[in-house]
Amino acid sequence: MPQALHRGSHGDPVKHLQDALIAQGYYVGDADGQFGPKLEAAVGYYQSCNGLEIDGIAGPHVLDYLGVVDANDSVHVQLPDADVISGPGNYTVHVTGSAAAQGVRVVVWFRGANGDHHAEVTVNLAANEATPAEVAVPSDVIGTSGEYHVLVNVFSSSGTSLAEHTGVVHVHHEGAAATQ
Repeated sequence: MPQALHRGSHGDPVKHLQDALIAQGYYVGDADGQFGPKLEAAVGYYQSCNGLEIDGIAGPHVLDYLGVVDANDSVHVQLPDADVISGPGNYTVHVTGSAAAQGVRVVVWFRGANGDHHAEVTVNLAANEATPAEVAVPSDVIGTSGEYHVLVNVFSSSGTSLAEHTGVVHVHHEGAAATQ
C-alpha cells in the first residue's frame, strides 16, 4: 500500500480506500479507483470525525484506522455490519490472517461519553479464513445509550501489534427511555 493517497492517485489502492469509506458511511458513490475532490472531501470528513489532522490526504493513520490493506498485509479486521447494540451480548469482529496463528488477542475499546471501556478475547486464526472473535460487550456500555467509537487492536501471542481498525456503534439501552 502506498504511504499516502491524495487527489490524482488512482488504481486498486484508491478503490480499497473508497470501499472502506463506503462501508462506514463516509463516502457515497462508486468505487472507481479515482481520487478526486469528492473522495478528498470524504477523507477530510473521516479525519474530522476521528480526531485526525484534516488535510484530505489518506496517509498511514487514515489507512490503518480504516483497515485498508493490500494482498501483502498479514491480518485484516472486519467490524460487524450492524452498527447498533441494543442489549447484552457479544460484539463480533472477524479477523482474517494470511497464515494460521494461535493465541491471537483481539481487544475492542468502546469510547463514549461515559469513558473508555474494553473487552478482549483470544482466538486461533486459520489461514485465509475469517475467524469470528466474539467479544463480550462491557456492562458499562450496555448500561447507557449513545454513540461509541470502536477501536479494535489485534496482537500476536507474543504481543506484536498485527492490525488496528476503527468504527462507530450506536448503543440503545431500554432503561434510558422515559417512564410514566
